[in-house]
Amino acid sequence: MIESTLRTLATTLTLMAGCAMPTAEPADPLAGANLFGRVTQYADLGDHRTGGRADSETTAWLASELERWGYAVELQPFDVKQFFPAEQSLDANGLRLEVFPHWLPKPADSLKAPLVPLRETDLEGKIAYLSPEEAGEWYRVRPSDLAVTAASKGALALVVALPHPSGEIYVTNAAHPFLDAALPIPTVVVAARNDEKLQPLLGSEEVVELESKGEMREVTAHNVLARYPAREIPGAPWTVISTPTSGWFRCAGERGSGVALWLGLAEWIAQGNHGQKNWLFVANSGHELSFAGAHVSLPAVPPSEDVALWLHLGASIAARAWQETAEGLEPMNRVHDYNQLFYRDNLSSLVDATFARIPQLQTLPYQQMRPGRSELNEILRAGYRAMGFVGPHRFFHTPLDLPSVTSPELLEPYGEALRRLVREVAAD
Repeated sequence: MIESTLRTLATTLTLMAGCAMPTAEPADPLAGANLFGRVTQYADLGDHRTGGRADSETTAWLASELERWGYAVELQPFDVKQFFPAEQSLDANGLRLEVFPHWLPKPADSLKAPLVPLRETDLEGKIAYLSPEEAGEWYRVRPSDLAVTAASKGALALVVALPHPSGEIYVTNAAHPFLDAALPIPTVVVAARNDEKLQPLLGSEEVVELESKGEMREVTAHNVLARYPAREIPGAPWTVISTPTSGWFRCAGERGSGVALWLGLAEWIAQGNHGQKNWLFVANSGHELSFAGAHVSLPAVPPSEDVALWLHLGASIAARAWQETAEGLEPMNRVHDYNQLFYRDNLSSLVDATFARIPQLQTLPYQQMRPGRSELNEILRAGYRAMGFVGPHRFFHTPLDLPSVTSPELLEPYGEALRRLVREVAAD
């Protein structure tokens, strides 16, 4: 009876849809509210580490949407060695502190030893500790190098408290040679705000207990490559739109804004706003593992001479600024201070026409990027006429990178800018 009722209801709704009623305009996928909805949808899938459940579900979601809009979609597989964390804690002086392993982790099962400063010469049989004060600038710290140093002094494990502005656990991306081989000793990150709890233990000979359990597995992750129109327009130039899709935690501000804009733009183009151009949308997994997916997708992109423009929707787009008060951090209705778009010199006029009107967005020649590695750097080195977003926000690479780090109002100007960009590309 229930199934019969449902079939009847479905038939009724279908007939009603076919009646001569006014056809609603398609929703604007680049409107701020719709963009924020996709940020939330992305973050709600869970932690987006490469090859995990949320990463796989993200791939399936993006591919399904693009196919529904008429794109020719290809899933590009690549294999990585991945660690799946289980119990992660540091028991010290009656306190149980949360920790997170640095990649590629060497597990620790109930490792008990005194906690001593990493600077000590002899760490034999000890757990080394690096305080926020001694770590220096958070974005320059390389925990894998510190692990090698600690192991050379005989340490059993290493605990690092990085002085990230959030005060929370901050995780840095994995790097060679520790993508396929585990670190020499268990190495974990603890929130900088816990330093005051650990300082009294240093050199006291009081034993702490480190648990850093998990499972190492070979997994397959996927990039998404989608072409519109599905059949290439012969002789027409390509515009490439790329975004990373993976990261350490829920990545709402780091990744979610870029994914939302990437999807919104793809949907808007499929609604008929693309001109006689070829469009290629690339979504790369493997970002936190030394851009593993980007190295696979780059050879599949048309050569630079056939690509008129490459826009990389990278990190921390439209993430908000926060104000420090006596009561704690308060959200502000403006973007963070490192909200930056870098571009190749020959794109300055296009940048001025499309992105210059966005509040608090710095548009800078790519030579002004902070030295270091990013997917945008890889694209530029390959000779493409490219521009893209690169930068950290307050809760970048932390567990608190949740949808509250942005808003519909903050995202709205970026949707407007992408509409301007498409019109400029179509008119070129």
